[in-house]
Amino acid sequence: MGIRHSIIAGSWYPGEPAKLKADVERYLAAAKTFSSDSELLGIVAPHAGLMYSGPVAAYAYKNLKGRDIKTVVMVGPSHRANFEGAAVYASGEWETPLGKVEIDPELCQKIIGRDPARITDLPAAHAQEHSLEIQLPFLQEVLKPGFKIVPIMMSDHSLAACERLADSISKAVGGCQGILFLASSDLSHYHSQAEAKKLDQLVAKSIEDYDYEKLAGELAFEKCEACGGGPIVTVMIASKLKGADRAVVYDYRTSGDVTGEKAQVVGYLAAGFYRTK
Repeated sequence: MGIRHSIIAGSWYPGEPAKLKADVERYLAAAKTFSSDSELLGIVAPHAGLMYSGPVAAYAYKNLKGRDIKTVVMVGPSHRANFEGAAVYASGEWETPLGKVEIDPELCQKIIGRDPARITDLPAAHAQEHSLEIQLPFLQEVLKPGFKIVPIMMSDHSLAACERLADSISKAVGGCQGILFLASSDLSHYHSQAEAKKLDQLVAKSIEDYDYEKLAGELAFEKCEACGGGPIVTVMIASKLKGADRAVVYDYRTSGDVTGEKAQVVGYLAAGFYRTK
């Protein structure tokens, strides 16, 4: 059983366990909880350096507290690796300064088995990718010890690819309880604060309306931006296939809200997908 060691500890987030835990706890303490008795099936969280996107990501993760989540199916974009379809890290453990998190190998293989032509066990694709690892410290803080993960990266963000992956994930999960879908994505990059908010509002509106087809179309025609657009659409579809019928945008900010530098900013959004009881 191999261990994927952190590639961003000490840079994208603190490398010292106590400092990392304190930062995560501080962001969670400042975030608000969305009050609902509906079942939370999926979330969207940003993936920039913790000091930039952590305050927004905390809104998604605070809503996981107290929920009995056993496995998190994490879907993120690839910033560096080139591959076809979707790449799964299908066995072993991922490590952060807060400890190790075990992969759910059975669910990984079920997902791969649903569409082996497009979904492959490809740990190498994850070797230098930050978009999923940056989520782990929050998960380690809010979930009960012993939870597992299914790390998946996408290279094709078309609506057809999203529908295909979401269908495979949904069917592989079947009737299993305690599954959470997680989409890792930042929004617009390097526009002015005013322009970023215009672009990002289109993404937020499509999410709130639970209109993943509109979101996929606007991303494809570059009317808006999201580096994890495919993961967002995939998690929206997978959640809907499991009965989700409501989306909530918990929080939205830009890097300019953190740094004060608003000439070129990156947008961050946190959201949740719920099944009404």
